[in-house]
Amino acid sequence: MKLPLNNIKELYKAIETRQSRRKYKSKPIGQSQIETLRETVKLIEQEAPSVKIIIRPEGFERIIKNIFGFYGLISGAWSYAVILADQSDKNYQVQAGYAGELFVLKATSMDIDTCWIGGFYDAEKIERELELPPNHEIMSVVSLGKAKDKKTISEKLIKKVTGSAKRKSFSKLCYPDFDEDWPEWIKLSIKAARQAPSAVNRQPWRFKVENNKLILYSSTEEGKGGVSPYLDCGIALSHLELGARNAGQSIKIRELVLPEIAEIIPI
Repeated sequence: MKLPLNNIKELYKAIETRQSRRKYKSKPIGQSQIETLRETVKLIEQEAPSVKIIIRPEGFERIIKNIFGFYGLISGAWSYAVILADQSDKNYQVQAGYAGELFVLKATSMDIDTCWIGGFYDAEKIERELELPPNHEIMSVVSLGKAKDKKTISEKLIKKVTGSAKRKSFSKLCYPDFDEDWPEWIKLSIKAARQAPSAVNRQPWRFKVENNKLILYSSTEEGKGGVSPYLDCGIALSHLELGARNAGQSIKIRELVLPEIAEIIPI
Protein backbone atom coordinates (compact mmCIF):
# COMPACT_ATOMS: atom_id res chain seq x y z
CA MET A 1 0.00 0.00 0.00
CA LYS A 2 1.03 3.59 -0.55
CA LEU A 3 -0.61 6.73 0.74
CA PRO A 4 -2.95 8.01 -1.96
CA LEU A 5 -3.03 11.56 -0.58
CA ASN A 6 -0.52 14.26 -1.39
CA ASN A 7 -0.54 16.50 1.66
CA ILE A 8 1.49 14.35 4.06
CA LYS A 9 2.24 17.15 6.51
CA GLU A 10 -1.44 18.05 6.80
CA LEU A 11 -2.38 14.48 7.69
CA TYR A 12 0.59 14.07 10.01
CA LYS A 13 -0.46 17.19 11.91
CA ALA A 14 -3.96 15.72 12.21
CA ILE A 15 -2.47 12.78 14.15
CA GLU A 16 -1.41 15.27 16.81
CA THR A 17 -4.64 17.26 16.92
CA ARG A 18 -7.39 14.66 16.53
CA GLN A 19 -9.51 13.63 19.51
CA SER A 20 -12.55 11.35 19.59
CA ARG A 21 -15.62 13.51 20.20
CA ARG A 22 -19.03 12.22 21.26
CA LYS A 23 -21.16 15.33 21.75
CA TYR A 24 -22.00 17.25 18.58
CA LYS A 25 -23.85 20.36 17.57
CA SER A 26 -27.08 19.20 15.93
CA LYS A 27 -26.38 19.90 12.29
CA PRO A 28 -24.89 18.03 9.33
CA ILE A 29 -21.50 18.79 7.85
CA GLY A 30 -21.55 21.16 4.87
CA GLN A 31 -22.15 20.04 1.29
CA SER A 32 -18.75 21.34 0.17
CA GLN A 33 -17.12 19.30 2.95
CA ILE A 34 -19.03 16.20 1.82
CA GLU A 35 -17.87 16.71 -1.77
CA THR A 36 -14.24 17.11 -0.67
CA LEU A 37 -14.44 13.97 1.46
CA ARG A 38 -15.99 12.00 -1.41
CA GLU A 39 -13.14 13.04 -3.68
CA THR A 40 -10.74 11.88 -0.97
CA VAL A 41 -12.56 8.56 -0.73
CA LYS A 42 -12.04 7.97 -4.46
CA LEU A 43 -8.27 8.28 -3.99
CA ILE A 44 -8.26 6.05 -0.90
CA GLU A 45 -10.31 3.33 -2.59
CA GLN A 46 -7.90 3.24 -5.53
CA GLU A 47 -5.11 2.26 -3.14
CA ALA A 48 -7.22 -0.01 -0.93
CA PRO A 49 -9.64 -1.57 -3.45
CA SER A 50 -11.18 -4.01 -0.96
CA VAL A 51 -12.52 -1.05 1.04
CA LYS A 52 -15.58 1.11 0.38
CA ILE A 53 -16.37 4.24 2.38
CA ILE A 54 -19.93 5.56 2.10
CA ILE A 55 -20.70 9.05 3.42
CA ARG A 56 -24.21 9.94 4.57
CA PRO A 57 -25.11 13.61 5.25
CA GLU A 58 -27.74 12.69 7.84
CA GLY A 59 -29.34 9.77 9.66
CA PHE A 60 -26.68 8.95 12.27
CA GLU A 61 -29.15 8.54 15.14
CA ARG A 62 -31.19 6.06 13.07
CA ILE A 63 -28.32 3.61 12.75
CA ILE A 64 -26.75 3.84 16.21
CA LYS A 65 -27.93 1.41 18.89
CA ASN A 66 -29.94 3.07 21.64
CA ILE A 67 -28.19 1.48 24.61
CA PHE A 68 -26.26 2.83 27.54
CA GLY A 69 -22.62 2.35 26.67
CA PHE A 70 -19.62 4.32 25.51
CA TYR A 71 -20.89 4.72 21.97
CA GLY A 72 -24.50 5.00 23.10
CA LEU A 73 -23.47 8.29 24.69
CA ILE A 74 -22.79 9.86 21.28
CA SER A 75 -25.40 12.51 20.58
CA GLY A 76 -26.14 15.36 18.22
CA ALA A 77 -24.34 13.95 15.18
CA TRP A 78 -26.24 13.96 11.89
CA SER A 79 -23.58 12.91 9.38
CA TYR A 80 -21.60 9.69 9.33
CA ALA A 81 -19.49 7.38 7.18
CA VAL A 82 -19.70 3.61 6.91
CA ILE A 83 -16.49 1.66 6.29
CA LEU A 84 -17.00 -1.59 4.37
CA ALA A 85 -14.48 -4.21 3.33
CA ASP A 86 -14.56 -7.16 0.93
CA GLN A 87 -14.13 -10.34 2.97
CA SER A 88 -12.56 -12.15 0.03
CA ASP A 89 -9.38 -10.12 0.57
CA LYS A 90 -7.24 -11.94 3.16
CA ASN A 91 -6.16 -8.65 4.75
CA TYR A 92 -9.51 -6.88 4.50
CA GLN A 93 -9.56 -5.92 8.19
CA VAL A 94 -6.14 -4.32 8.00
CA GLN A 95 -7.06 -2.45 4.84
CA ALA A 96 -10.28 -1.20 6.44
CA GLY A 97 -8.37 0.30 9.35
CA TYR A 98 -5.71 1.77 7.06
CA ALA A 99 -8.19 3.36 4.66
CA GLY A 100 -10.63 4.41 7.37
CA GLU A 101 -7.97 6.25 9.36
CA LEU A 102 -6.77 8.14 6.29
CA PHE A 103 -10.36 9.25 5.84
CA VAL A 104 -10.64 10.27 9.51
CA LEU A 105 -7.38 12.23 9.40
CA LYS A 106 -8.48 14.03 6.25
CA ALA A 107 -11.74 14.96 8.00
CA THR A 108 -9.74 16.20 11.00
CA SER A 109 -7.62 18.39 8.74
CA MET A 110 -10.88 19.94 7.48
CA ASP A 111 -11.98 20.79 11.05
CA ILE A 112 -14.54 17.97 11.13
CA ASP A 113 -14.79 16.08 14.43
CA THR A 114 -15.03 12.30 14.39
CA CYS A 115 -15.38 9.15 16.47
CA TRP A 116 -14.66 5.57 15.40
CA ILE A 117 -17.62 3.34 16.34
CA GLY A 118 -17.37 -0.43 16.36
CA GLY A 119 -20.11 -2.83 17.40
CA PHE A 120 -22.66 -0.29 18.66
CA TYR A 121 -24.35 0.41 15.34
CA ASP A 122 -27.41 -1.35 13.94
CA ALA A 123 -26.08 -3.34 10.99
CA GLU A 124 -29.57 -4.28 9.76
CA LYS A 125 -30.64 -0.63 9.56
CA ILE A 126 -27.44 0.29 7.72
CA GLU A 127 -28.02 -2.51 5.23
CA ARG A 128 -31.57 -1.29 4.64
CA GLU A 129 -30.45 2.29 4.06
CA LEU A 130 -27.43 1.51 1.89
CA GLU A 131 -26.89 -0.73 -1.09
CA LEU A 132 -23.94 -2.78 0.12
CA PRO A 133 -21.65 -4.37 -2.48
CA PRO A 134 -21.59 -8.20 -2.49
CA ASN A 135 -19.32 -9.90 0.09
CA HIS A 136 -18.71 -6.62 1.92
CA GLU A 137 -18.80 -6.51 5.72
CA ILE A 138 -19.53 -3.42 7.79
CA MET A 139 -16.26 -2.80 9.62
CA SER A 140 -17.02 0.44 11.42
CA VAL A 141 -19.04 3.63 11.47
CA VAL A 142 -17.48 7.08 11.88
CA SER A 143 -19.52 9.99 13.23
CA LEU A 144 -18.92 13.30 11.44
CA GLY A 145 -19.78 16.79 12.65
CA LYS A 146 -18.82 19.79 14.68
CA ALA A 147 -18.33 18.92 18.34
CA LYS A 148 -19.60 21.12 21.12
CA ASP A 149 -17.05 23.74 22.12
CA LYS A 150 -16.31 22.22 25.51
CA LYS A 151 -16.09 18.54 26.40
CA THR A 152 -19.07 17.46 28.46
CA ILE A 153 -18.78 15.69 31.80
CA SER A 154 -19.77 12.40 30.13
CA GLU A 155 -17.00 12.79 27.52
CA LYS A 156 -14.46 13.41 30.26
CA LEU A 157 -15.77 10.41 32.18
CA ILE A 158 -15.53 8.14 29.14
CA LYS A 159 -11.96 9.26 28.53
CA LYS A 160 -11.11 8.47 32.14
CA VAL A 161 -12.86 5.07 32.15
CA THR A 162 -11.34 3.92 28.84
CA GLY A 163 -7.95 5.42 29.60
CA SER A 164 -7.82 6.71 26.04
CA ALA A 165 -5.14 9.23 27.00
CA LYS A 166 -2.89 6.46 28.35
CA ARG A 167 -0.33 5.07 25.94
CA LYS A 168 1.82 1.98 26.33
CA SER A 169 5.49 2.75 26.75
CA PHE A 170 7.84 2.43 23.79
CA SER A 171 9.59 -0.46 25.56
CA LYS A 172 6.31 -2.40 25.81
CA LEU A 173 5.44 -1.77 22.17
CA CYS A 174 8.82 -2.73 20.71
CA TYR A 175 10.46 -6.16 20.65
CA PRO A 176 12.78 -6.80 22.35
CA ASP A 177 12.95 -3.12 23.33
CA PHE A 178 13.00 0.39 21.86
CA ASP A 179 16.47 1.23 20.55
CA GLU A 180 17.60 4.86 20.41
CA ASP A 181 20.12 3.85 17.72
CA TRP A 182 17.39 2.96 15.23
CA PRO A 183 17.18 5.23 12.17
CA GLU A 184 15.30 8.46 12.84
CA TRP A 185 12.49 7.62 10.41
CA ILE A 186 11.76 4.39 12.29
CA LYS A 187 11.59 6.16 15.65
CA LEU A 188 9.31 8.86 14.26
CA SER A 189 7.08 6.25 12.61
CA ILE A 190 6.64 4.37 15.88
CA LYS A 191 5.94 7.63 17.69
CA ALA A 192 3.14 8.38 15.19
CA ALA A 193 1.69 4.85 15.43
CA ARG A 194 1.71 5.01 19.23
CA GLN A 195 -0.89 7.80 18.97
CA ALA A 196 -3.33 5.72 16.92
CA PRO A 197 -6.85 5.11 18.29
CA SER A 198 -7.98 1.56 19.07
CA ALA A 199 -11.01 -0.27 20.48
CA VAL A 200 -11.19 0.27 24.27
CA ASN A 201 -7.65 1.66 23.95
CA ARG A 202 -6.12 -1.84 23.81
CA GLN A 203 -3.25 -0.76 21.51
CA PRO A 204 -2.59 -4.25 20.03
CA TRP A 205 0.18 -3.12 17.69
CA ARG A 206 3.78 -4.20 18.26
CA PHE A 207 6.97 -3.34 16.39
CA LYS A 208 10.30 -4.94 15.66
CA VAL A 209 13.21 -3.94 13.44
CA GLU A 210 15.10 -6.44 11.31
CA ASN A 211 17.70 -5.55 8.70
CA ASN A 212 16.62 -1.89 8.73
CA LYS A 213 13.00 -2.91 8.06
CA LEU A 214 10.19 -1.93 10.43
CA ILE A 215 7.75 -4.79 11.05
CA LEU A 216 4.26 -4.30 12.45
CA TYR A 217 2.44 -7.21 14.07
CA SER A 218 -0.52 -7.78 16.37
CA SER A 219 -0.11 -8.92 19.97
CA THR A 220 -3.49 -10.69 19.90
CA GLU A 221 -6.01 -12.26 17.54
CA GLU A 222 -8.94 -11.63 19.88
CA GLY A 223 -11.43 -8.85 19.09
CA LYS A 224 -12.77 -6.37 21.62
CA GLY A 225 -15.77 -4.06 21.50
CA GLY A 226 -16.85 -5.67 18.23
CA VAL A 227 -13.57 -4.63 16.57
CA SER A 228 -10.82 -6.88 15.20
CA PRO A 229 -7.27 -6.12 16.41
CA TYR A 230 -6.28 -6.23 12.75
CA LEU A 231 -8.47 -3.21 12.05
CA ASP A 232 -6.69 -1.42 14.91
CA CYS A 233 -3.35 -2.43 13.42
CA GLY A 234 -4.44 -1.11 10.03
CA ILE A 235 -5.03 2.26 11.70
CA ALA A 236 -1.54 2.09 13.18
CA LEU A 237 -0.12 1.19 9.76
CA SER A 238 -1.44 4.44 8.28
CA HIS A 239 0.26 6.33 11.12
CA LEU A 240 3.52 4.45 10.54
CA GLU A 241 3.51 5.40 6.89
CA LEU A 242 2.70 9.04 7.63
CA GLY A 243 5.49 9.17 10.19
CA ALA A 244 8.04 7.77 7.75
CA ARG A 245 7.03 9.94 4.82
CA ASN A 246 6.80 13.07 6.97
CA ALA A 247 10.39 12.31 8.04
CA GLY A 248 11.39 12.40 4.37
CA GLN A 249 11.94 8.66 4.04
CA SER A 250 10.83 6.94 0.84
CA ILE A 251 9.35 3.54 1.67
CA LYS A 252 7.41 0.63 0.33
CA ILE A 253 4.99 -1.51 2.33
CA ARG A 254 4.70 -5.26 1.97
CA GLU A 255 1.73 -7.07 3.50
CA LEU A 256 2.57 -10.10 5.64
CA VAL A 257 0.69 -13.16 6.90
CA LEU A 258 -1.42 -12.48 10.00
CA PRO A 259 -0.76 -11.95 12.89
CA GLU A 260 2.13 -10.09 11.27
CA ILE A 261 0.64 -7.09 9.48
CA ALA A 262 3.25 -5.48 7.24
CA GLU A 263 6.88 -4.58 6.87
CA ILE A 264 7.98 -1.09 5.95
CA ILE A 265 11.07 -1.08 3.77
CA PRO A 266 13.22 2.02 3.10
CA ILE A 267 14.00 2.62 -0.57
